[in-house]
Amino acid sequence: QETERFKNMETKVSSSNYQNGDVRNHLDAVRQMLAKYGQSHLLQFSDNLNDTQLRDLLHDIKGIDFELITKLYQDFNSTSCARSRSHSVSESRVQPPPSNMCYDSSELSMEERMELQKAGYRAIANGEVATIVMAGGAGTRLGSNSPKGMYDVGLPSHKSLYQLQGERLLSLQHLVEDHCHLSRGSINIPWYIMTSEKTHTE
Repeated sequence: QETERFKNMETKVSSSNYQNGDVRNHLDAVRQMLAKYGQSHLLQFSDNLNDTQLRDLLHDIKGIDFELITKLYQDFNSTSCARSRSHSVSESRVQPPPSNMCYDSSELSMEERMELQKAGYRAIANGEVATIVMAGGAGTRLGSNSPKGMYDVGLPSHKSLYQLQGERLLSLQHLVEDHCHLSRGSINIPWYIMTSEKTHTE
């Protein structure tokens, strides 16, 4: 019943015909639904939002299937507990990785550093390396509605963080091409940028 009330509330909130302030009339129904799933903290700062911001927040909350998430969490926990009971692992068996798999760069010789650098270059040349940037949030706390990576951080060049990273990747591609005696444009390091519906267009 609470879930149905929430769906009815969202239909009104999503409508472009609602009057300013009406969105706050639905907060009690949302609070009750969130309390049911232990997620009341999602509305902790709702009083600090204007009507447009609150509508966006309620829209985001509506897109979460709390019933499904709760079921998956409970199923996972019950399965994990059963697995733990049948495959008990003592703490003494949990060990850090072997020392030959970890490196402290300050303790490496110049020769060792060069070998690791060459291994990295080979991996890039073989297409085994990619980069990813988590950029789902906007820079609202920085006073900008654009993705944080596009924010002017005050450098003399006024370059964005995206541009700086892009230039570093391009420089790295050139280094690998020179090292492997490849022509310009032969190396292309994939660059993935995770976005959200608020940052994807920009």
